[in-house]
Order: sequence, then structure tokens, then C-alpha cells
Amino acid sequence: MSVFRFKQFEIRQERSAMKVGTDALVLGALMSKNQKGSGLDIGSGTGVLSLMMAQLNPEMHVTAIEKDQEAYRESCQNAENSMYQERIKVLHEDLLDWNPGEKFDLIVSNPPFYEAGYASGEQRRDLARQDVHLPPEVLIDKIAKLLSDSGSAFLIYPHTQNDRIVSCIKSEKLILNQRTIIYGKVDVPGRVVFKFSRILEAQEDKELVVRDEFGQYTEAYILLTRDFHATDLRSQLKKRKN
Repeated sequence: MSVFRFKQFEIRQERSAMKVGTDALVLGALMSKNQKGSGLDIGSGTGVLSLMMAQLNPEMHVTAIEKDQEAYRESCQNAENSMYQERIKVLHEDLLDWNPGEKFDLIVSNPPFYEAGYASGEQRRDLARQDVHLPPEVLIDKIAKLLSDSGSAFLIYPHTQNDRIVSCIKSEKLILNQRTIIYGKVDVPGRVVFKFSRILEAQEDKELVVRDEFGQYTEAYILLTRDFHATDLRSQLKKRKN
């Protein structure tokens, strides 16, 4: 049985095409904390971001939507087995057809971002990763319609799509507040986490290196994810320093 254990919850991931990875951990850890109101996880997959959102925001109620039947069932199971089950609602919905009739104060998504030519040999995995069904232009347009006036949204995309995402955000009259460039290894930019809203504030650019030149987790990554990793990565850091 494939289980990813966090400090406060577990993620079972036998059914979902996309498993828990560094992208989700970094994106979830960079989300806003201690917000009230309502949160939305678009394309919940295993439900890991919904659970991270609920942990970081104890007074927030979270809605998760997932169109893949098997991933939806797994997201439901993981939410129901957690201490946050009363604050997470999982819906079997396609974002393109979904009209909730409400706005959300925090929106997060780890969207499909590979082009149609990408192929892993597994149909469900390819559908979960290809952006042909949900290109960023469409996703960000939907987010603009769902985001409250004081709310914030967080997305993660490959670094190669930076200009495209920034253009999409601006075209929707939204404001890019923060951009965090994620380096899988030193000097190798891989992903970018975008935070945007309707709130005018100075844009902040940050960088995060996940692994050092020896392949070990960096201190910055360990500190960022310390509230989630079940394994105490800080103890590994202390050993390396000693």
C-alpha cells in the first residue's frame, strides 16, 4: 500500500495518477497561513494540498474539486481519515463546468502543465499532467472569477512558462504579488510558484534551492517544510553541520 506520511495526516495514493512530490510540498508550504473564510483546491488529486491548506489555516473551510473518478475517491478517503474532515469538502467536478456561486479567499492548484506531446505511457497520468484540457489561460481566467476581492491564489508551473503565466495574470487584471523560483539543484531552475491577487503591493521575487550540490536537502527547504515532513529533516541538518 502506497502511503505518504506527514506530521498530522497520511496520504494514500494507490488510485491517483499523480503522487505526492516536491512540487506539492513546496507549493503547499508557501501558501498563506492563518487565513479565515473559504479555500479552494483545484484538481485535488490525492488531496494533499487540501490537507496542507486546512493545517495551515485552522479557521478555514476547504473545498476540493477533482474530475478524475479514482483521484476523487482517494481525495475523499484522505480527507475523511484526517483530523480536518469536518472542514474539507471534496467534489467530483470539472472546473470548466463548475459554478459554485461563491468566491474563495485562498485558491491553490498544482495544475497539469506538460504540452500534448508529453507521454509517459500511462493514459491517466498523461491526462493529469498535460495542459491541453486546462491551459493556463483557461485556469487563470476561472480563478479570476472565483477569487474574492481580498483573496490570494497560488500556482506552480515550470520555469520555462514564467512569461506565459505572468502574461495570463496581467490579462485578467490580477496582480502578481510574489514569485518564488524553485531550484531542484543549485543553478538549475525548475519550477516557479506564483502568488497573485487583486491587492496592490510591491512584487517580491524569491528563490528556493531544494537540494545542494551533494544531493542533500538544503536548510531553506527543511525549514520551509518543517511543519509537514513526518521525518525530522532538521536532525539530518544538524548531523551534517556537526
